[in-house]
Amino acid sequence: MNPTFRSFFRTTRFDALGLGLAMLLSACSSGGGGGGGGATGSDRPIQRMLRAVRDCGLSTDGRFPSVSPTFEDDCFIQCIVAHSNCDDLAAFVCDGTSRFDGACDDVCSQDIECADGDTIPMDYLCDGEEDCSFGEDENDCGDYRFRCEDGSTIDKSSQCDGEDDCGFGEDEAGCPTFRCGNGLLILDRARCDGYDDCSGGEDEAGCAAAICPG
Repeated sequence: MNPTFRSFFRTTRFDALGLGLAMLLSACSSGGGGGGGGATGSDRPIQRMLRAVRDCGLSTDGRFPSVSPTFEDDCFIQCIVAHSNCDDLAAFVCDGTSRFDGACDDVCSQDIECADGDTIPMDYLCDGEEDCSFGEDENDCGDYRFRCEDGSTIDKSSQCDGEDDCGFGEDEAGCPTFRCGNGLLILDRARCDGYDDCSGGEDEAGCAAAICPG
């Protein structure tokens, strides 16, 4: 049986929330059904990788888990897709490995120079804390942070997760839902997450699976 993408996410460098490929594949296959915008609008790194994965015939039709990649994840994905052929992508999707892992990790763990000449690790970008003296590491972070009414920001992954992280519920307002067969409404992001949130399991029906060689 072909592995689901949820099981793939649990065995790679991406955590169980499905960072990276899940959002990538969700964005293209379902017209955007996964957590948050992108570094370059409609053509962010995960979407470019999705096109490559689909062109290589490595996924079935269906829905993919909803996720919100970090700045560092976007960097890693962009690096992988820039160097990979279909065989490389098959190894990445099916085995969770890439011959470019080391090189891409090195690229995406470099220090970033602030306006005053100080440097910070790349994973400090868009983390909700101003690490550069002028706060430029938190500029243009709308794809990675959600701004609450009080001006504070939370991870995009915390938006529409069923928890009031802002304090006034604005991060849970207007979230898309899915209606189960018995009428129960669940958060749309719970679909294809590997767990039956509907009693009949219909939230896990029609989910995409990887197509692995051999």
